[in-house]
Amino acid sequence: MIEHTWQWREGSWQPVRWPADDRGLHYGDGVFETLRLNDSGAIPLWAFHHLRLNDGFKRLRFSEPLMRDVQDALVSLPLVPSPDALAAKVIVTRGGGPRGYAASSTRANVLFQHFSAPPWGRERNPDGLCVGVNPVRLAQQPLLAGIKHLNRLEQVLAREAFADDWQESVMMDAEGNVIEGCMSNLIVIKNGKFLTPDLSLCGVRGVVREWLKSEVELVEQRMSLQQLISADGVVFCNSLAGFQPVRCLVGDESGDIHWHEDSSGFVQAQQWQKALESLF
Repeated sequence: MIEHTWQWREGSWQPVRWPADDRGLHYGDGVFETLRLNDSGAIPLWAFHHLRLNDGFKRLRFSEPLMRDVQDALVSLPLVPSPDALAAKVIVTRGGGPRGYAASSTRANVLFQHFSAPPWGRERNPDGLCVGVNPVRLAQQPLLAGIKHLNRLEQVLAREAFADDWQESVMMDAEGNVIEGCMSNLIVIKNGKFLTPDLSLCGVRGVVREWLKSEVELVEQRMSLQQLISADGVVFCNSLAGFQPVRCLVGDESGDIHWHEDSSGFVQAQQWQKALESLF
């Protein structure tokens, strides 16, 4: 449930008056971040969120005036302490302008929402995740790969394709490479090594994935579905759920693949989750 929403306008956070000519609304021309806050209202993983936002601004070629306006907003986010777990969402668009794809705006639109954070994934799915292989394939577009842009139609379609017993799904690209989950990044554990799919052509570089890269040796590589199936363990991660091990990969006529709670996926997910929660 959304509890508070503000819009950055004329140098301050104000009640929302979203313009009808906004390019994010018309073209998905912008980026967003979903954040988990701690009890004091701070964002422990903000450095990783900020890096991805800035990468998005550069990839979408936001002008210098737009960048300055956005940075003014980001350094003064209306964060508030709360005894309850909070999360937030920041949406940044290129702003308004005349009809047509050509961009001419000099002022961005920035929306900030506070809402109640869901429990960590370990609380919601204590036995691990049941996942399937999603029939929706991700298009390759290196100009947008890695950033969290506002065009999420692939994820909307992928979420609609979930079977009733899936909590997540494995997303592949048009060439059959494993890329990520519908809502998460994924990590494969094999022979003591930590592997994650290469995201140079599509996918989102999640902040928890990037945080883990700063903590352990996480190797990025092209990954096939067979590599995932033969893994010693598989873990999904995102900023709201944290780390969640996979218990079952729903198969086709060849049957399901199962990982037990003493497998490396469960062990590592527990260790990484403990380290992540210590930041909050």
